[in-house]
Amino acid sequence: MCQNKELEALVSMLDEPSEEMYAAIKVKIIDYGGDAMPLLENVEVEQSEERLHKRVTQLIQEIRYKDVFKSLYDWARGNVGDLLEAALILNRLRFPETNEESLKKTVDKLTQDVWLEINDNLTPLEKIKVINHVFYDVYQYKGIGLNKDVVDGNFLYALIHGQEGNSLTISMLYIIVAQRLKLPIFGVNLPQHFILAYMDESADLRNPKSYVESDVIFYLNAMNKGAVFTQNEVRLYLKQMKLDPHADYYTPCDNITLVKRLVKEISSAYEKDGRKDDANASAGLLSALEL
Repeated sequence: MCQNKELEALVSMLDEPSEEMYAAIKVKIIDYGGDAMPLLENVEVEQSEERLHKRVTQLIQEIRYKDVFKSLYDWARGNVGDLLEAALILNRLRFPETNEESLKKTVDKLTQDVWLEINDNLTPLEKIKVINHVFYDVYQYKGIGLNKDVVDGNFLYALIHGQEGNSLTISMLYIIVAQRLKLPIFGVNLPQHFILAYMDESADLRNPKSYVESDVIFYLNAMNKGAVFTQNEVRLYLKQMKLDPHADYYTPCDNITLVKRLVKEISSAYEKDGRKDDANASAGLLSALEL
């Protein structure tokens, strides 16, 4: 009870005119973390005075980024195999009120719908046709339009509820579903265009970094309804982009690499949207993923 009263007192002093005093108040409130959010959100809704409203909004964002940073840090060091968890953590930046259990149930249902139509007797291409049918025809996921919000395209909630995402979010969801079904589909960190690779099925799923180019059966473009292509198209793309044919452009990347790229994309999207504070804060999350 005493701590709650202290927090209430601190929040009531957010209009402190002295910047030095406010800085001290701010640090103490941030130390409360998520416990301070309900009070701050009430003030944000009720307060119209410009400076106070700006302070409260900044505090909410700082606490949110701090919580996301810690969650990403823990994920990278403990549960890095769960790509869905990383997507949910990052989703809290843009859609903090999301019902995460509801998103999980949608992913479960998507996975089940694919599982009902797939079997071990199918060839890799036939399996991809099944996934693509469910993913793009039944659930109608598609690449984000040019006139859509580029920020939202980076988050799972927008993909699940709006059926649109960028190459990273669509690929992440594709990977999550495929790997739940024990299909060796991984991301490939191709510059400016994230793609997928269907790997050799002769062994169980293993560390993506252990694969070599000869293990690739074919590649997939998640932004183009899961269209299949080969190494030749990757080589042509790299030539057109005037990029050296680095091995990493042909072989799977690990989940840390994928999530790092998504964080960079989020930061870039905020920068383009004129939200420099969010862009800088998002970029700061990268250090949580450094092992």
